Amino acid sequence: MIDRLRTLLLSLMWTHSPKDLNIALIRTGDHTAFLGLEDAPHVVLDASTRAWDARRRGASSAAEQLARELSRRRFLLAHADLPDARAYQRAVREVAELPPMPTAVIAIHRFGDALGDEPALAEPLLAAMEEGERLGIHVLLQAHGLAGVRRPEFVQRCALRIVQWTVEAESSRLAMGTDEAARLPETVPGAGFLVADGAAEVRFTAWGPGKDDWQPLIEKMVEDAPVQTAQWVPPLSTPITLGDVLGELAASEERGLSATGFAGAAEVPIGLVDVPEEGRTKLLTVPVGGPKGNIVVSGNAGSGRAYAICSAMLAMALTRTPRELQFYGLSVAGGPSKVHFLRELPHLGCTATSGDLVLARAIVDDIEYLIRQRTGRRRSGADDPEDEFGVVYLIIEGWPGLAAITDLVPRIRVVAESGPACGVHLFISCEKHEELPDWLLAGATELELRSRDPGVGADGAHSYRVALPWLQGVEETHQPRLAKGADLARRIAAAWPWPPAPEPEVLPKEVPYRAGRGTSKNIALGPVRRQDEWAELDLARTRHVLCLGEPGSGKTALLRVVLEEIVRLHPSGDAVVVLVDPKRSMIGEAGAQNMRYLAMPHEFEAVAEEVVAELQRRTRRSAAEDEGGPFAGRRIFFLINDYEMAHGSRHLFDVLEPFVAEDIGFHLVVTRNSINSRNALEQGLLQRMLASGCASLVLSGEERDGELLPGVWSVPRPPGRAVLLRPGEDEVVVQIAWAS
Repeated sequence: MIDRLRTLLLSLMWTHSPKDLNIALIRTGDHTAFLGLEDAPHVVLDASTRAWDARRRGASSAAEQLARELSRRRFLLAHADLPDARAYQRAVREVAELPPMPTAVIAIHRFGDALGDEPALAEPLLAAMEEGERLGIHVLLQAHGLAGVRRPEFVQRCALRIVQWTVEAESSRLAMGTDEAARLPETVPGAGFLVADGAAEVRFTAWGPGKDDWQPLIEKMVEDAPVQTAQWVPPLSTPITLGDVLGELAASEERGLSATGFAGAAEVPIGLVDVPEEGRTKLLTVPVGGPKGNIVVSGNAGSGRAYAICSAMLAMALTRTPRELQFYGLSVAGGPSKVHFLRELPHLGCTATSGDLVLARAIVDDIEYLIRQRTGRRRSGADDPEDEFGVVYLIIEGWPGLAAITDLVPRIRVVAESGPACGVHLFISCEKHEELPDWLLAGATELELRSRDPGVGADGAHSYRVALPWLQGVEETHQPRLAKGADLARRIAAAWPWPPAPEPEVLPKEVPYRAGRGTSKNIALGPVRRQDEWAELDLARTRHVLCLGEPGSGKTALLRVVLEEIVRLHPSGDAVVVLVDPKRSMIGEAGAQNMRYLAMPHEFEAVAEEVVAELQRRTRRSAAEDEGGPFAGRRIFFLINDYEMAHGSRHLFDVLEPFVAEDIGFHLVVTRNSINSRNALEQGLLQRMLASGCASLVLSGEERDGELLPGVWSVPRPPGRAVLLRPGEDEVVVQIAWAS
C-alpha cells in the first residue's frame, strides 16, 4: 500500500510546480517510507512521529508544525478578507505582495501508528480534514488495515479511498463496505479498488516504479525546479544567537560597543517569539528598568536558565553604557556561578559566591542604601540623581540558595518592592515559579523555560527561544560552555575606555585605632562603609551603648576602643570608669587612672551599690535645680563585659534600671553574648536600655538566633564587623578599630 502512496505523490509532483503544490511527509520511525521523496522540491515538511527520532534530528513535533501551518493559513485568509484558498490563490496571481499559499498535501505513513506515537497530532490533523477545502489542504492517510485503528472518525472523513488486498475481511468491509478487497489476488501487484462516496467502486491495477526507477525521477524534478519552496519548519527549531536579534554593532568612544538599532531602548531583544496565527516571528524582549523591570527566569536543570541570564545581561550591555547600567551578582546557592563567566563585562560590578557572604551582604547593603538615597531625593523633589549609578540589576542565581540566608530575604523584599520606582531591579533564576514568594513575582517579567531544548519556553499560546549569549555560530565547539559569552564580554570591555561599574566597598578586616584617632568630641569606633569618616557615638543623644555578639566577635575590642576614647575625651580626669570584667579578658586595663576594675561577683554588688547611691544623689539634685540643660558634672562610665556572666542569677545590675532614662552624667556600655539572648533583651536592664533609645551594635553571631534587633539579624561576620543602630539615623556597617 505504501507503493500506491508514493506513486500518487510522485504523480502529483510531476504534474504540479513546487510554487503551486506543497507536500508534507509525516511518517513513523521508518526512514525508507518515502524512498527519497523528501528530497523533492515540493516537500516542505519531513517529520517523524517518533519522539526520539524528532529529538535526534532537532525538529519540532509534527503536531506543532501542522498546527502552525493551519494557523498561518487562517490568518492569511482573514487578513486578506477572502473566503477560501482558491480565492486567495487568484489574488496572489493578481497582487504580488500577498504571501503565497500553495495547495498543500499532507501524507501520513501508517497513520494509526502515527497517532499512537504522537496523540497530539490528532487535533490539528482532524482540523485539516474538516477545514481542508477552505484552507487548500488535502490529507492522504496510509494504513495496512483498519481493523486496529482506534480513531474511525478519520476514516469517515476520507471521501476517496484506495483499497488494495487486505488480510482480514473486516478491514475490507470497513474500507469499502464489502469483502471484495480480501478476495483480490495477492500475486497481482497494484491491484485494488477506487472507492468514492456515492459512486460505485472502480477496480484498477496501478503502476509501481521500482527503486532503480525512482531516484532518477526525483533528480530530474530537482534539476527542473531547483528553487526549494519555503519550509514549514517552525523558526524556533534551531538555536539562534544574540547577533540574530540585535543586528548591527558599532563601537564609539562615547558608547563603546553598541547595538545601533537598540541603543537606549526601553526594551531589548533577547530572542524570538513564534506567532503561528500570523505565520511570522517577533522579537522576544525584556525591559531595561521600568515598572516591570524585575525579571524572573525559571526552568529545570538543562533548560537554559544560565544562557537566558547571560544573554539578557549582554543584550542590555550592548544597549547601555556602564554609566547607564550596572549589574551585581549573588550566586550563593553553591556550585559555579554562570554570571562569573562575564566577569570582564564593564557593567558587572562584582559577583558574590557562597564562599563570600561578607561580599554578598555588602552588595545588598549598598543597593539598599542606593534605594534609600534615591527615594529620599525623589520625595524631596530633587531632579539631580546625585549618584554614580544608572539602572541597577541585582542578579540572584538560584533563589532557594539565597532564601536559606535568612537575614538577606527581608532586604531583598525591600529591593523587589521599593527598587523599581527608583531604577533598582532584581533578576532572579529558579527551577519553578512556585519556589518564589508572591512579592517577588508581583509585577515581574517572567520567562518560563519548560522544554528539553535549552532556551525554549512558552508564554500562553506563543513559544519563544532565547538567543545564545554570543553573536554568531551555534555549531558545537571545543570551548567550554559560555566561553563565547566571555569572549563577547571581553570585546565589550575592550571597546569601553572609561571606568567600569563601581565595586562595593569591603571594609578591611583590621583597622588600627591610632589610624583614626582624631579631634572629634564624640566617641569614635571605626571606619564606616561608603563613608570617608569613622562611626561616632554622640553621648548627648544616645547616653548608653549595647553590643551583642558571639564569643570572638569583637566585644572586648569595642570596650578597649571606648576606654581609649574616654581617656582622649576626658584627659583631666573628669570621668570615672567602672569596668566589670568577669572573664578577666581586660585585666591589663586594671590600675588605670580614675578606673575601678572589677572581676569578682562580690565586688560587682558592692560597687553597684556605691554607684546607685551617687546616682540617687544626682537625681535628687537635678530635680531640685530643674535647670533643664544637659548635665555638666563628672561623668560615670559603667562598662560591663560579658553581661550574662556578670549579671548572673542574682540580677546584680537591675538596681541601675531607674537611672537609665535620666540625664545625670551616667553612661552604660554593655556587651553580651548574642547566643540565646532573645529573652534577656526583653527584660531587666537591657530592655530598659533599648527602650531609652541606646545605640546598638550587632557583631557576628549564630544564624539560629535570627533577628536580634529590628531589621538586624544574627549572622556570621568578620571579627570586629558590626551593624550600628542609632536613633534617628540609618544603620551603618562599621569595623571596630583595634586598640592593642
